[in-house]
Amino acid sequence: MTIYRYKIKPHSAFATPMRSDTLYGQLLCAAAELNGESGVETLITQFKENNPPIILSSAFPAGKLPMPVLPGIKRTQFKKLASETMFDDLSKHKRFRQKRFLSTTDWMQLAGQMSSLKLYQHDTQKPEDNSETTNKQDQDARRTMHNCIDRNTNRVVEGGLYSEEAHYFKPDFTYDLYVKTADSDLFERLLNHVATVGFGADASSGKGQFEFAKDEAFDDTMFNHQGNAVMNLSVCIAEETEQFSGTWNLFTKLGKVWSGFGETNPFKKPLIAFTEGSVFTRMPESSYVVQNIHSDEKYVQIGLPLVLPFTLEEVSQ
Repeated sequence: MTIYRYKIKPHSAFATPMRSDTLYGQLLCAAAELNGESGVETLITQFKENNPPIILSSAFPAGKLPMPVLPGIKRTQFKKLASETMFDDLSKHKRFRQKRFLSTTDWMQLAGQMSSLKLYQHDTQKPEDNSETTNKQDQDARRTMHNCIDRNTNRVVEGGLYSEEAHYFKPDFTYDLYVKTADSDLFERLLNHVATVGFGADASSGKGQFEFAKDEAFDDTMFNHQGNAVMNLSVCIAEETEQFSGTWNLFTKLGKVWSGFGETNPFKKPLIAFTEGSVFTRMPESSYVVQNIHSDEKYVQIGLPLVLPFTLEEVSQ
């Protein structure tokens, strides 16, 4: 399988973040719409048999990767770094801890020997980095009001209102999406269908519109590192969570089922998921296809992660 990078250019606001778990679901829906039930069942069977046709990352701002979740800097190490007053040092460290992204250039420089200490030292030695501020300016989050719809009647529920957050982008903003596949034509055909109908929630009202193109200049060298750990680039969901080792962040995924196939019960069961940036030193041999997530047994959740290898300076046992 080959790893590709695609440039995703939004043409409208996104009501749903472009994360791998949602994109897996929409690609499967695209397969069902384009190829019928047998088409989507074939893809799901490949995932279940550990022969995935596609492995997806979540989408990140162009040139960025998630900040890895690593063990913190030891107090004794931090004291040795003190060059100003302790207050100034702690302020710098606080700003460092708040950063959500790391540039691909910085990753390549540090992947051979990674730790929180080395990340922090590298960050403080660079000129003042305003990338986090820039990212916030490129994506403006706003809340919009919606009517609640009864799926049984397709009518507005009287008095039913709720608000959801949507992200609006500057005209030059692009995402990077990493895809591992042996059939890029299949992926592009499915993604093109998603781009046509719109990604995520509120596509019927114009949100989730985008175009995409394969990044022909992409060099996959960073995926070829031989290390002792990996960083997760996706929303990772598995049934055998006790078999993971590493350092990570978790969140509860409250998923919904698309109503386009006539499903009246939108709610999936809550799932615990690993965030992008989670670091694993051991992962289970699993299909990462979670079943029994809905009252209708045919629905599954694909949580297969695309991971980026690196060398962790100190591996926690």
